[in-house]
Amino acid sequence: MRPLTIFFLVGCIVVREVWSTSLWGWNRLCWLPTPQASLAEWWTSLVVQGKKERRNLNTSITLICWCLWKHRNSVVFNAATLSARKIQQMIDSERRAWSSTGLFHTRALSRPQGGRSLPPRP
Repeated sequence: MRPLTIFFLVGCIVVREVWSTSLWGWNRLCWLPTPQASLAEWWTSLVVQGKKERRNLNTSITLICWCLWKHRNSVVFNAATLSARKIQQMIDSERRAWSSTGLFHTRALSRPQGGRSLPPRP
């Protein structure tokens, strides 16, 4: 059985929606981890070209995991409601802050392309 922490970061349905939105914005929906995926195995399996792109990918995934974890703590300790929209808003806010400090070396994965969002659910 996998630790609940790892499940939360890749397997939880709300979290999968967050990953889908981010990956859709990067035009990399094919990178969506399976619900059974190990975070480490999934992360290291992603192929990008060049050191800067790898660094951006690592920074982007770290940012998303950080926001997921902060929201999880809010749910657990402050009785907040689990919300993909709130998590995405937090990611957008943190991304702007992280970008302003120069943590991203190109814009490819630092923000969704052209403000893309997932198509509406049927």
